[in-house]
Amino acid sequence: MKNMLSSTSVTGLVAATGALLLAPLACATTGEYDVTINTAPLIGQASGPFSLDFQLNDGSGSADANNTANIGGFFYFGGSATGGATLSGGASGDLVSGVQLTETSAFNELYQGFTPGSTLTFHVSLTLNADAGVTPDVFTFGILDSSLANIPTTASDNSLFTITINGGSHSFATASGTDIPVTVTAVPEPGFWAAASGGLLLAFGAWRRVRR
Repeated sequence: MKNMLSSTSVTGLVAATGALLLAPLACATTGEYDVTINTAPLIGQASGPFSLDFQLNDGSGSADANNTANIGGFFYFGGSATGGATLSGGASGDLVSGVQLTETSAFNELYQGFTPGSTLTFHVSLTLNADAGVTPDVFTFGILDSSLANIPTTASDNSLFTITINGGSHSFATASGTDIPVTVTAVPEPGFWAAASGGLLLAFGAWRRVRR
């Protein structure tokens, strides 16, 4: 006569599997984002040349250095980075090697010239630690014109997208309806899938032992 799993065993295994799959989410402290921007409307505009502008600003203004942003994987699709980077506060790198921002001051910024192609894509890796004060830290991205003013968008600060850091979580807003469409996609960290796969294997092994 074959052994049958009891309802209690099944319930326990389901709960254990869920806990294993949710564990990577619970401990995630980094936000990962893929960004795609249609830069074709900028080609040939009289307001150029243009610059890409990245900022990571400290909500409390205490320069607690508790959050960082790493931006890389730039693809310009017919365009390119130009000139050298201008740095403020805890900013380093450039549009070729990658951009690093750390909250070592209230205002941390890197901007650098670029020649627009059809599309611009890059990846943002952002820590999500709570600020020491009540005001969240904020990461913003915008495009500057030849006078180093943000090109107009629907956002109040003329940014193309903003990521607000809420301590272990995030919320982001894009400037929809502009002439420069932007798409920001939050993606799981690579470690999430490894942990999730490991959780499934452990749950399957437990199921086999109970079945025997």
